[in-house]
Parts: sequence; structure tokens; C-alpha cells
Amino acid sequence: MYDSNDREVLTSGIIGQSNGTSVAFSFDAKAIDYTTQVAVGEGDCTFTGYWSADGTNWTPINILNSLSSSSCNTYTYNSFTPTFGEDVYVRIEAQWVVGDFYVVIDDVSVVQSPDGSCDYSNIISGKRQSGGLNINLFPNPFSDMINLEFSHVTESQDVLIQLYDELGKLVFIQSLSLVDYNSAFQLQLKHLPESIYLMKLISPIHTYSYKLIRKN
Repeated sequence: MYDSNDREVLTSGIIGQSNGTSVAFSFDAKAIDYTTQVAVGEGDCTFTGYWSADGTNWTPINILNSLSSSSCNTYTYNSFTPTFGEDVYVRIEAQWVVGDFYVVIDDVSVVQSPDGSCDYSNIISGKRQSGGLNINLFPNPFSDMINLEFSHVTESQDVLIQLYDELGKLVFIQSLSLVDYNSAFQLQLKHLPESIYLMKLISPIHTYSYKLIRKN
């Protein structure tokens, strides 16, 4: 079981570069109590939206309270305005007051006016349940290495890291052993050429997917 005030953090890869106008950020979400399989009540969960220009330093946008419903609800944040030319990343932090839970995030939309050129839906989305992990991956884009931080490791387990290039070719594989409540690792990836990669992190109960960008 999870402690009170547990959370799940869902983070995008780089979305694009700002054209200097405001950005609208919304998504659909459903939060379910893992034991009762009933949707959480209004305010039992909060969704905090963040944006970043580097994938490391995050600025909060707004905090939204969960709505009680058995179906997905649409959550919309106040707009934010990155400086012209800045990279844009977004993050959703789901936080529970108490209990064991899972959350589904879908139909993420990040649109920059006036032409909607910064539309994005490939945010990490998934389910959090007993035995799940909180994963923090940075920096992204990266040059030489990726840092992986795991928290809420309630039991020892092995996870498999797989990295695929844009053609779907497996270019990196490594197994990690998580033995502590908080575990941290560095992946040395400086041998890879500049490109976009898909990382799959496979745990005993779930596969997490990340879009990564390598830049020198």
C-alpha cells in the first residue's frame, strides 16, 4: 500500500519550440481507487501542471482538483507563454490524499496560438498501482548520459532498459536492480548519434515509454 500523499508524475519529451505566443494545455484523466475500483471523489486527488524550457527546471501552472466521475474528465490549465525560441516540455503531477490508486491520462493537448503548431499528445501515460514506480528521468535532451531516479520502491525488483532508434532498431539494453526505497542510476549514452530515441523501461508489472533526444 502507498503512504498518504503519494503521487504519480507524468512527463513529456520535448514538444517543440515556442513562437512566443500563449500555450493552452489540457488532458483527460480518470483516477480510480485500486481497492474498491471506484472513481476517486471530488478533491481526493489533485493534478498539478508544469512546464519547462529544459526538461529539468519546472514552473507550476495551476493545481486542479479531481472531479468525481466513472468516466474521464477534461482538465484545462491556465495558459502560459514561453519566450520565443524556448523549448517546451510539460508535466502532470497527480497527488493523492491517501490510499492505493491508479490513474489514466489520455488525449493530452498542448497547443500554441495562433496556428496551433505546438500540438502534442505523446506524453507518458499509464497506470499506477500496487508495486508501481515513481520515475524521474533527466536531462532530456541529453548529451552524454541520462539520470534515472526511482522512488516508492516497495520491494526489490529488476527493470530492463531498452533504447530504440527512429528506425525501431534496438541500440542499447541494460538491466537495473532496484533494492532501496529510492534508487538512482546513470546511463552512459555518449556513443549514440544525435537523434530521437524511444526508451522502454520494463518492470515486472508495467512498461514505461519515454521519448528522448540526444544533442551534443
